[in-house]
Amino acid sequence: PRPQLPKKLSLKAADIPRELSAAAQSVLPVEIPRVSASSFAIPSGASLSAAPAAGDFSIALFSPDARPDISSDIFSVDMLDKIPRRLDSLRPAYPRQMLRRGIEGEVSLEVVIDQSGALTIERVVSATNNFFRDSAVQTARSFVYEPPMRGGKPVRARFVLPIPFRISK
Repeated sequence: PRPQLPKKLSLKAADIPRELSAAAQSVLPVEIPRVSASSFAIPSGASLSAAPAAGDFSIALFSPDARPDISSDIFSVDMLDKIPRRLDSLRPAYPRQMLRRGIEGEVSLEVVIDQSGALTIERVVSATNNFFRDSAVQTARSFVYEPPMRGGKPVRARFVLPIPFRISK
C-alpha cells in the first residue's frame, strides 16, 4: 500500500522568495530513464519479484546457511560475560612540568580491545592537560588485556578508559 499524496499543491507567486523564483526558472527539466527488471544481473541465491502492471520490482537475497558474523561486531562492556582484566602493570609517566607544579589530572580514552586482548585507541575523549594526554596515549598503546568474552567466545569491545594522574603524598 502506497501512502496517499496530496492531490494538488498550490503556491502563489507572492509566497516564493524572489531569489528562489529566479533560480527555479533557470533549472532545466531532467529526464529520468526508466529501468526494467530484466536489465539487472541477479546474484546467485537471490529472487526477483515484479508487479506486472505497476512496473515495480524488488530483489530479495537469501542464503540458507548464512549466519550473522559477530566477529566483526564491537560490544560495549555491559554486553560482555565479564569485564576484561588488564594483564600488564604499565603506568604512564607523570609529566615533570605537572609534578613540579603539583597539578593532578585525568585523561579519558575511547578504546577497543580486540579478540587477542590488544588495545587500540580510537580517540581522546577528554584530558585535563595536553601533557597528561600525551603521556596517557603513549602508555595506553602498550596495555594488554584479557580477551573480551561474549557467550564464551572472544570478541571486540569498546569502552572509555579513564587514566588518572594523582600525586602520592
